[in-house]
Amino acid sequence: MLKRHWRWAAVLGLAVLALATAQVYAAMTAKTMGRYGGWAYYSAEVDLPAGARTEIVAAVAGKRIRVVALMINANVAGTVTLESATTAISGDINLAATGGFVLPPVPEESARFYGWMDTAAGEALNATTVTCTIDGVLVFAVEQ
Repeated sequence: MLKRHWRWAAVLGLAVLALATAQVYAAMTAKTMGRYGGWAYYSAEVDLPAGARTEIVAAVAGKRIRVVALMINANVAGTVTLESATTAISGDINLAATGGFVLPPVPEESARFYGWMDTAAGEALNATTVTCTIDGVLVFAVEQ
């Protein structure tokens, strides 16, 4: 009898893993993911010009923006820095010509994610590039 319960637990565990994988994949393809644990999750295209500070996610009054996952690619060698308004929240990320960078989602629980970095409340998520243009996708959350 106990052996049969372990089989069901294994099947259930695989189903939960498949669901979590589907949620992460949905984050990369959909604009709105949903709300979990006091945060609303979204995905957005990243398209940054060379040599400029660009707003990626607009400020929300009194709310923090959390970087949950990020994939970027540069056209030529350069750097990018993520910022809370004008304050750096990442170091300079050096990219080789046609090189990329990935911050994968870090699961906290089955439906929520830890973030890599947060903006200050009420500040936009910006990025500053040097010499390169950047393309990619961002999964982010806004505090509710």
